[in-house]
Amino acid sequence: MPSSSTSETDAATDGTATVHLRIEGMTCGSCVARVERALRSVPAVRHAAVNLTTEMATVEVESPSQHRRSLLEAVRRIGYDAEFVRPHADTPLAEPSAHDPKLYQHKQAFWQAVMTGVPILALHWLSPWLRSSQPGGEVWPVAIQAILCAMLLASAAGAPILVGGLRALWHGSANMDLLIALGVSTAFVAGVAGLLTGSDRPPHFHAAAMILIFINFGRYLEARAKKQAASAMTALARRIPRTAELVTPEGVRTVPVDRVRTGDRVRVLQDMTVPVDGRVVEGTAAVDESAVTGESVPRHRGVGDEVPAGGMVREGSVTLEATRVGADSTIGRILRAVREAQAGKTAMQRIADRVAGVFVPIVVAVAFVTLVGHLLTDAPWSTAVSRTVAVLVIACPCAMGLATPTAVAVATGSAAVLGILVRDAAALERARNVRHMLLDKTGTLTTGRPEVMRVSRAPGAADD
Repeated sequence: MPSSSTSETDAATDGTATVHLRIEGMTCGSCVARVERALRSVPAVRHAAVNLTTEMATVEVESPSQHRRSLLEAVRRIGYDAEFVRPHADTPLAEPSAHDPKLYQHKQAFWQAVMTGVPILALHWLSPWLRSSQPGGEVWPVAIQAILCAMLLASAAGAPILVGGLRALWHGSANMDLLIALGVSTAFVAGVAGLLTGSDRPPHFHAAAMILIFINFGRYLEARAKKQAASAMTALARRIPRTAELVTPEGVRTVPVDRVRTGDRVRVLQDMTVPVDGRVVEGTAAVDESAVTGESVPRHRGVGDEVPAGGMVREGSVTLEATRVGADSTIGRILRAVREAQAGKTAMQRIADRVAGVFVPIVVAVAFVTLVGHLLTDAPWSTAVSRTVAVLVIACPCAMGLATPTAVAVATGSAAVLGILVRDAAALERARNVRHMLLDKTGTLTTGRPEVMRVSRAPGAADD
């Protein structure tokens, strides 16, 4: 795993620090509950919260440098992978989104499921007309279905789910992958057994194919939702330029913005965005700070005035002495507040995570009871298998644990882009009870950009 540094922690009160871990392998709310319990089992941990949408864990821990290995081992012990990450880079743009490659992978897996699964479904539906009267003529449609189903399970559409289910079983956990793996494996094994024994009952290869098509389509939609949640943050971060005009004794040179340090001097010309928080030491300018403050009218800034990062110089030019850079700048602190809000949990989300933590084992038990109950009542084997698979697949709690955090992530990120800073995810949940709103200034209700609504000619003025 990549090494970490002290920049991966945020200072907290009472001698503790907040560390951030990226968790790999979570698929549902049950996974969230298990990872949180594992992190809280480390003695030095005071608080741990895991977000399924962002795949991040925020942990408040005493002496993090002494317990780094314990935190990683606690997560890996239950079958997930983890690595320490910086909660924010030196500049907001230095942390690229990790969701784009996953979106591509899920899209590829979905199309593989479609290209392999649709022929299985077609053979199943057309098998009564494809069978011949020759000896063994009823076998070949089923045999082709079995071969295609095996290819589907070994492809990118099925193999990761089977591996995830086996990993969950090995570590004694229960998650969505385990439910899906049990469902498709039961359908496939039952079909192969029927083929080898010459059973005249219809096989269930089509059930495995249909399950994997829908599951991969759902995961593709999930990845799109995560990308949408990240795109709002990316749009907010792009308000900071990637480069800055650094003033040195040798002259002015263009450097990456993360090279600017507190005390450095930065020149900002007309129509340029302010890269860091700074104090004007030379020049005057009209600075549009609407991206940060919402004020639509550019403000005059001269020597000694403070200018926030994210503002744009509309007229004039200034030289700033950097006072706060990177994550400590105004935009950096806004990004941090939005991320903290996204990491928080609403009351509904906490309930969903608690339910999902025990939901999967209950579903497995209900599926087993369904299978045994049908067999004890002399129901056909095909009926017992079909209903067992239905219980395993339909009852997956993936939506239960994903819907609320995705909504919170999208809402907080989109609100920040529009100039509304949500500091607590629970505030969004309580906002449904708001009936009246008091605003302290008319500027709050403007769009931030004046527009010409009408042009009137003065009496006696020429038409041109």
